[in-house]
Amino acid sequence: MPTKQAFTAFIRPTFSWIIPPGYIYVLYVVGLLQKLMHIGYPSAGSALLLKLPSIAADLAASYVLLRLARPRFGAAAGAAIASLYLFNPMVFHNSVVWGQIDSFLALFILLAVWAIAAGRLPYATAAVVVAVLIKPQAIVAIPVLLLALAVRRSLRAWGESLLYGAAVFVLLVLPFSIHQSPDWIVERYKAMFDSYPYATLNAANLYGLLGLNGVKVSAAMAFWSNLSIVLIVAYIVWLAWRHRKLEAAPRWAYLAYLTFLLVFALKTSMHERYGYPAVALALLAFILLKDRRLLWMFLGLTFTHFADAAYVLYFGLDKNYYLSATDGFFRFLSLVNLAISAYAVYVGWTLDKGKALEAAPAATAVSSKGGKGGASSYTAPSKNGASKSGPAKPAFEIAVPASDAKFSRLDRLLVVGLTLVYAIIALVNLGSMRAPESGWTPAAPASAIVYDFGEPQAIASVIWFGGTRDEGRAEDSTIELSQSADGASWTNTLSFTLNGGSVFQWKEQPVAINQRFVRVSASNPGWTLYELSFRDAEGRSLAPAKTSEGGAALLDEPGDVPKKPSYLNSMYFDEIYHGRTAYEFLHHIEPYETTHPPLGKGLMALGVSLFGMNPFGWRIMGTLLGIAMIPLMYLLAKRMFGRTELAFAAAFLLTFDFMHFTQTRIATVDVYGVFFILLMYLYMYKYYERALAGESFRRVAVPLALAGLFFGLGSASKWIDIYAGGGLAVLFAITLWRRRAEHAFLLRTVLWCVPFFLVVPALIYTASYIPFFLVPGPGHGFHDMLTYQKFMYNYHAHLVANHPFASSWWEWPLMIKPIWYYGGAVAADQVSSIVAMGNPAVWWIGIAAVAAAIVLLFKGRARDPRLVFLLIGLAAEYLPWVGVSRLTFIYHFFASVPFVILLIVYVLKEGRDRGRLTRGHVYGYLGATLLLFVLFYPILSGMTVDKSYVVHALRWFNSWIFNG
Repeated sequence: MPTKQAFTAFIRPTFSWIIPPGYIYVLYVVGLLQKLMHIGYPSAGSALLLKLPSIAADLAASYVLLRLARPRFGAAAGAAIASLYLFNPMVFHNSVVWGQIDSFLALFILLAVWAIAAGRLPYATAAVVVAVLIKPQAIVAIPVLLLALAVRRSLRAWGESLLYGAAVFVLLVLPFSIHQSPDWIVERYKAMFDSYPYATLNAANLYGLLGLNGVKVSAAMAFWSNLSIVLIVAYIVWLAWRHRKLEAAPRWAYLAYLTFLLVFALKTSMHERYGYPAVALALLAFILLKDRRLLWMFLGLTFTHFADAAYVLYFGLDKNYYLSATDGFFRFLSLVNLAISAYAVYVGWTLDKGKALEAAPAATAVSSKGGKGGASSYTAPSKNGASKSGPAKPAFEIAVPASDAKFSRLDRLLVVGLTLVYAIIALVNLGSMRAPESGWTPAAPASAIVYDFGEPQAIASVIWFGGTRDEGRAEDSTIELSQSADGASWTNTLSFTLNGGSVFQWKEQPVAINQRFVRVSASNPGWTLYELSFRDAEGRSLAPAKTSEGGAALLDEPGDVPKKPSYLNSMYFDEIYHGRTAYEFLHHIEPYETTHPPLGKGLMALGVSLFGMNPFGWRIMGTLLGIAMIPLMYLLAKRMFGRTELAFAAAFLLTFDFMHFTQTRIATVDVYGVFFILLMYLYMYKYYERALAGESFRRVAVPLALAGLFFGLGSASKWIDIYAGGGLAVLFAITLWRRRAEHAFLLRTVLWCVPFFLVVPALIYTASYIPFFLVPGPGHGFHDMLTYQKFMYNYHAHLVANHPFASSWWEWPLMIKPIWYYGGAVAADQVSSIVAMGNPAVWWIGIAAVAAAIVLLFKGRARDPRLVFLLIGLAAEYLPWVGVSRLTFIYHFFASVPFVILLIVYVLKEGRDRGRLTRGHVYGYLGATLLLFVLFYPILSGMTVDKSYVVHALRWFNSWIFNG
């Protein structure tokens, strides 16, 4: 109950409260927000709200690390180092997944050590006091603080530190001291320290390695534990003296890190999260020392602490709160932690001999002369493709030298890290890997199965999983359930329909059956019913005693029957068309969905062939391509802007855009089209850049051919890629116009395009229809394929229909009407939804960025080819929809989003170059994008949350429908 009752609950003498008083203030604020937002407790919404302070502490700690890393490593490398903490799996698991408060402890320990390193000991004392009032294990920092005060040899420093510490202590503790005894806080902390009377409580340390997990502390254990503390303090005192000539800041950071690490490794009564501050301090020490050995220890501790905590939570969810003392993996983690601790002792001894990483070089200009944004040197080629000796003024600036576009180690680190983060987010709860595989397919009209329960049963509901018809399109089949007392006289009880809207979905329906016999009959043959389960009023499965022929096939996979239908186990929205067709491709059945080219559905079929016809199987290929779009965006932005910071910003914005997340987790063909658009424009930009720079035909031929290849693959997935091809044609024409005097180059380039933009795409498009050609029977030849193209055109050109979530092209960037894909069957006060919309920080800022880009294009200076390229790409994907009169939806804007993001990054670049934006502005903007993604995640992912949270916190406009 994170409300004001938390205060009074804490100070009740009989109340058992394991959270120290410092964090109660945070809970109080959370409680106020909970009331203001009308979020019930307990609920998924309140759980999310409780996690937000810890997430904010993670962000603040990352900012502290960034502030320290930036002047030592450079801006880009500093951001990369800070991201090692922000996107650390241990950090993510602790706050986002588990909702623990260790991030607050780590934050104030970092602040305290920062203050010690800076010589601001009174501030350090205040931070340590706050840390101790948040979690008692923060007392581990006290020896380091006292040692720093002792080294200072200043009575004033001692006095001010005591004053600051006492003031903070009194200020925070006094509100809880009303009606309490004078020593109440001491007794409370003693009780907290006594709450873990074990050698170790799931902490992978010395006692975990010795098989003593969950064993009560003996007198001998207590002796050795206390002796280890004495030795640890003695060693850090010795190290402080030994390295007294070393710079103060790195010395104190390492001593703090070593103290926390060794106490966790050697003391009794530790639990799995007590080593959390050591991980943060390892990164802090690396920043200040620039000793790569610290980086390796940080990575090692990240692995062990994440694995330990995740392992504990995994078993804890099943109420197994103590890891087995003989668990091999737990003891392995303990051994690794002890090895790292021993290595840390050695590193402490040789601290002045470590190999430091060099600081990042100063950022280079984005052009070879003229400063940022200036024109590069240019040599005009001769008519035969060779270069003349004299310079010529280019029609466009070539702003990024090839050397700047190359990937550095930092680039690889950032793109791999960001891709892994998105992969985890995208794959979590993507869908079940289980679904029924056998079923009942009636061979004749009015076929029936009879189930004999042996005695009358009170059946309250049935849950069933429908499939397709073996001949593709056909009339529906009605399934009827009837009951009988004697097996001869039947009463119809329930009927449901197998049709195109029920394929590969679990449906649960109430029923009132109280007889011995149940008959299941089908009106038409051909449709498959995969599984059927009878349930009582408590949701328990009821198994018949006997069944007629064929009936066992409906009951043979009870392990695949879910507790309730949801997107996790069923198709939703247009998956019933595209995902179904993937299945039909594999089984040579007449394809149901023919309004889009087949390649996207063929790629879905690959996922189904690998993982089965289940939600994970029909979604995984699109999700993998969505993951791959992150490094593709990074590559394109790095090539275009030549700066790590801007490439990271582009990939980051795509990672946390709502539409990208939603559309890459649903089995529809949009993601395949957008993926190939990114690829074709990546290679088209390489061609465009080289052609404008006057490079030879040999240098431009390969990227141009690859652009044509991916144009063919995209066009065979969705026709929006043909729009993209129009943009490629305009860009191609620009390069030809620029090189119009070079007749040999023109001829060779145009001839080169014939196979790669005409022949190869035509062959790919035709080959994509191979699953259609393999369907038995007439009507599946080449001529029939051509007929389908006319059908597709007429469908898209003349579709007349109504839909409550339809929206026009001008409404998409404004997000006037998001589309509600899925609404789960949950309690009346809860919501489980999946919505397709954009991140306001991306789409709304994108509107301004596009307007600013257009102004920059015509602002009286040499036109930047990057700006021309991006605006043409955006226009090619967006403007064709202006003339489309058919029914359209907001997801049709998905293909425009990468260009909008790159234009945002372009404007950020201009703002930075002109001194109007600081690095803080850019990071603040990225932080806002991430925050909005976290806030809206529930209605993007199908997560069950409190309805009041959705209504009051997320529904900003009446046209935003996120629930029924």
